[in-house]
Amino acid sequence: MRIFVFFIILSVVALVAIIDSGISDALLAFLLSGAVPGTTLTVSPTVMMIGCIAAAWLVLFRLTALSAINVVTMRRLVNHHSKRQARMPKRRYSRI
Repeated sequence: MRIFVFFIILSVVALVAIIDSGISDALLAFLLSGAVPGTTLTVSPTVMMIGCIAAAWLVLFRLTALSAINVVTMRRLVNHHSKRQARMPKRRYSRI
């Protein structure tokens, strides 16, 4: 419980620090208009769209790939366990 409260307080402090420093405004300006903070450079909308699609695809792929890997691993472990149980001898005194 103490660790949970500590992480909540830490995340609130970090969020307040990010908002006060202006990082959130610069990030929002970069994502919406492509303006690189601190420079006069801008990124074209096509490049921004491709970058956002690539980032979303990577996040989605990671989430689905991890869940698929977990399903395959669990199936393999269940099959291994059931085969091992079938090979085990019956217990001698199971009917007592």
